[in-house]
Amino acid sequence: SCARHSWDPAVNRAGQLSMATLDLVTPLLESAVELTIGGYGDPTEGELLLPLLARAKGAGCSVRLITGGAKLSPRLIEDLVSGGLDRLVLSMDGARDATLRALRGVPLKAWLKWIRKARALREEQGSFRPMIQLNFVAQWPNVEELPELVELCASEGVAGIHAFHIKAYGPGSLERCLLSDPEAARPHFEEAARRAANLGVFLHLPPLDADLVECRQPFEHLFIRHDGSVRGCCSGL
Repeated sequence: SCARHSWDPAVNRAGQLSMATLDLVTPLLESAVELTIGGYGDPTEGELLLPLLARAKGAGCSVRLITGGAKLSPRLIEDLVSGGLDRLVLSMDGARDATLRALRGVPLKAWLKWIRKARALREEQGSFRPMIQLNFVAQWPNVEELPELVELCASEGVAGIHAFHIKAYGPGSLERCLLSDPEAARPHFEEAARRAANLGVFLHLPPLDADLVECRQPFEHLFIRHDGSVRGCCSGL
């Protein structure tokens, strides 16, 4: 579901955050309410992930990590929690093993292992941090599982779900977008919302009726790429 699968890799080259860029970013952290570590590359691949977390916490900044689990492990979770991570956001696009393998290439048992490890560490410390949250890219192959995912959150101590429409970067993703038939998607959203209300699970659903989906990113975020360039939008290349 990521744009990096559609763009020209020669124009948008992959890269690692350098220490020089980290040094440039560090003074800015004192003015930030929250640092989100994530984007077109999975932050668990980053060599300076833990130093970046340490710099942000040293500046008094809240830190949120968004990951699809590329190199997430119990050891890395321990390091993140001991480093003061405030929110762990897992990009989990389903509640069933077959769906997660197809969309994310990761089995259900891996997601459960990560959730339970973070929760256990949190409980050992008697803390509510890190808060565990799921990001869910809603699309036709997984939307019927959204109510099940709400129940998984309730049973596994996950605070809630932010659901998003898949972005149509190409014909393949356009075919999977729920906005092609909002009325067919609506019952799944309504059932998920009903279960979330009953179970006390936070659930943010994207609109099915709007012609345009509002985006406030340019007014609330600055995006700094690994090379130090700055964007006002997550889709700015």
